Amino acid sequence: MEFFGKKDISGKMISFFSSVMTNNKNIRLGIISGIKKLYDADLIPYHREQFRTSIMYFNLMGGVRILEILSFEEVEEITIELLKEKIVSLTKISKFFKKHNKYPLK
Repeated sequence: MEFFGKKDISGKMISFFSSVMTNNKNIRLGIISGIKKLYDADLIPYHREQFRTSIMYFNLMGGVRILEILSFEEVEEITIELLKEKIVSLTKISKFFKKHNKYPLK
């Protein structure tokens, strides 16, 4: 809970616990633990976006897979891989714009 409530606890709690899926202890703690591991390794910033991305992914996955059978470790690993993939994608986009001297947000 200390990590989860580090910044903007009310915003994270509303978005995180508004999903029925996060009532499952393995899913809830697996997501938080996966995000914490990446944060502790300085791979991601501590933002609500990390939680939102993970929740959206698991909600989508819940349409084709029974999430309740996933272990804490499986949820943690899925979260880590999901956010690592997002980091790689953003890095590639950033490198492309730097290489071609184009900045879409100017």
